[in-house]
Amino acid sequence: MTDSETSNLRTQLTDIYRDYRNVAMSRKYYECRRVERHRFNVWYEIVMAFGTSGTVGTWAFWQQPAAGQQFWIAIGILVSIGAIAKPILKVGDDIERLAALSAKYAALQIDFEQLIFERTEDHQAHSQGLHGDMSEDEGSGGEGRFAPERKVASQVPTGCEPRDPA
Repeated sequence: MTDSETSNLRTQLTDIYRDYRNVAMSRKYYECRRVERHRFNVWYEIVMAFGTSGTVGTWAFWQQPAAGQQFWIAIGILVSIGAIAKPILKVGDDIERLAALSAKYAALQIDFEQLIFERTEDHQAHSQGLHGDMSEDEGSGGEGRFAPERKVASQVPTGCEPRDPA
C-alpha cells in the first residue's frame, strides 16, 4: 500500500470513527431519555393512583367541616388536572418514539462496527501480503495503526446513570 493509499485509508477511518462515536453517543442519549421518561411515567402513575384511592378511601374523613373538606377539594382538583394532563403530555408516545430511535441507532452502530472491521481487515490483509508476517501492532505500542474500536468505545459512557442533584 502506498503512502497516499495509507493516508486515504487513515482519513476514511478517522471519518468513520467520528461518525461511529456520534452514533454511539446518540444511541446512549436516546436510551437515557427513554429511561428518564419511563421513570417519570411510573412516578406519575403512582401519584395518580395514590391521589385517586386516597380521595375515595378517606371520603368520610375529608367531609368533616374543619380543614378536611378544603383539603379533599384540593386533592380532587389536583388528581383531576393530572388525569386531564396525561393524554396531553403523551408520555407513552414519547417513550415509544425514544425506544424506536435508540433501536435504530443501535442497528446503525452495529453497521459501523462491521464497516470498521471490514476496512481494518482489508488493510491488514493487504499489509501482510506486501510485508510478510508483520502485524499491525508491531512497533506501535500495541494500539495498531488505525485506532481500534476499543479507543472509540472508551469515549462512550456506559449505561444511563442518574444525574447527581448536587
